[in-house]
Amino acid sequence: MNDHANDRASQFEELRFAKGQQWYIATAAVTLLSAIFWIERSIRLNRPEKIVATVFIGLITGFGICCLVKLQKHLKAVRLAINPNDAGAWWRGVDISFVLIGVVCLAALVVLYFLYTHPANA
Repeated sequence: MNDHANDRASQFEELRFAKGQQWYIATAAVTLLSAIFWIERSIRLNRPEKIVATVFIGLITGFGICCLVKLQKHLKAVRLAINPNDAGAWWRGVDISFVLIGVVCLAALVVLYFLYTHPANA
């Protein structure tokens, strides 16, 4: 019985950890996008450099979204391990995941907008 209680406690700790990781991933993605924005604002990028920056923006955004979705699936798996009859295991907390995905996407769009529409003051 004590092993079952320890297992449940570790599963709940895993839920807390995974939720925190979602925030860390979103923060890291926005920070990296901010770095690209700062570089773009600091120096005048030519066309090939803007293309490379756009690829990095896409990779950062895509990787961030992929990790957030994988963490949401992991949360579902842990919730089902705690309660196999949990019908809403994936949907619980998905609104926060969508907000974090939205923040990453919005940051990417803002950086792209400034990359192509506002020349740096050089």
